[in-house]
Amino acid sequence: MLRRSSRLSVLVLALILMESVSAHAGVLAQGSTVEGKTIAEWTGEWWNWLVKEPFETNAQADPTGEHANRNQSGPVFFVAGSFGGPVERTFTVPTGKYLLVPMIPYVFWAPEDGADEAAIRALAASNVDAIESPYFELDGVLLADPKSYREASPPGGFTLSDSPLLRQLGLPAMDRLAVADGYWAMLEPLTAGEHTIRFGGMQPGQPDTDGVLHITAVPEPGTFALLGVLGGIWFIRRKRSR
Repeated sequence: MLRRSSRLSVLVLALILMESVSAHAGVLAQGSTVEGKTIAEWTGEWWNWLVKEPFETNAQADPTGEHANRNQSGPVFFVAGSFGGPVERTFTVPTGKYLLVPMIPYVFWAPEDGADEAAIRALAASNVDAIESPYFELDGVLLADPKSYREASPPGGFTLSDSPLLRQLGLPAMDRLAVADGYWAMLEPLTAGEHTIRFGGMQPGQPDTDGVLHITAVPEPGTFALLGVLGGIWFIRRKRSR
């Protein structure tokens, strides 16, 4: 009886471990490449996506998820974080796209934040070094060792383009040299259906970031059209074979 109980315990533990691994098998390791760009390079794209919309329609200021799909194009779906404090959103994402989720991100630019790349990079690094307890959870399973998912802009930084949001902040109309740093989760495309993502952390002197995302992954319209065509071909061929 004891032996059976022990075997049962081992089996249950194995199933729990398998569930944990499978739930996070889609979180790419630090420095991974997606469609020819490293995650660090994609974070620069994320920041340019973020500042493209004015505050009124910006996904990061959105309390519900209404604006989550604005300006989404390409192989990576950019998930908005928070300008400070908790947020809970509900929205859809295509099943065929990677998802880039910011646990806690920072960006600094020249000339307002520093004279050159070295200055703004040091400022970004010092802020990220002070972050406490970043976390990421997918469908109820926490990501192990989230601090190993830190990404900083490659040497040379990136160009932060002139945008409506930056102009709303009172900045002169111009492109800027920028450097990003922070903790990110790049997810492989989600399976169709409902998913829950939680993310955030603590930053000294700022409200804790706590995000809850209720996501429904759905095939893109083109996928439905293709399935319809294939289904029609199959039906015709089957009818002719009779």
